[in-house]
Amino acid sequence: MFAVMFANLMGSLVVVWSAFRLVRPTWAAGVADTAGRLLFSLGMGAALLHGASLLVLGMLVFELVWAVVQGGVMLSARRAALA
Repeated sequence: MFAVMFANLMGSLVVVWSAFRLVRPTWAAGVADTAGRLLFSLGMGAALLHGASLLVLGMLVFELVWAVVQGGVMLSARRAALA
């Protein structure tokens, strides 16, 4: 029961954060989102090391790829703002 409750809580937070990012796309929110992706990836890596299903590995790969892409966009935006 607690696992379902926490899964719903995390899902709700993801939906609220995604809506916020769509309505107010700022550089700071993008950086926070990228950092969150990296932290989430760290948690998935830890889960894998402790015996989680290999399905998590597939999700981890996509999460890391998206973090790199998003981080690149954020760096480009920052450089453009400074130039």
